[in-house]
Amino acid sequence: MNINPNANNADPRTSEDRASTNPYHYYLSVWEFNLGQIRTLEMEAHLRGPIRTFQDVQGLKQWLRDEHGFGSNPQVSFSLLRNDLASRAREKR
Repeated sequence: MNINPNANNADPRTSEDRASTNPYHYYLSVWEFNLGQIRTLEMEAHLRGPIRTFQDVQGLKQWLRDEHGFGSNPQVSFSLLRNDLASRAREKR
């Protein structure tokens, strides 16, 4: 899974660079139930490639464990917000 670990995702100075190297933008909704507590997270993730396989989802879960401290089995819902490659193709027509 090619996730952009850049903490400055909202920084407009990096938007153009991020779009060129990570053209797939996903909305993620993550939750886990652990020791009687529910933890949730909503975020936008900028990926180098699309989420297509179960291995991609497993890589995403591993990234959430490593970077955001989730436990062994976070539940992830995702939706593609935009694909900059498709936008660029339309602009060239």
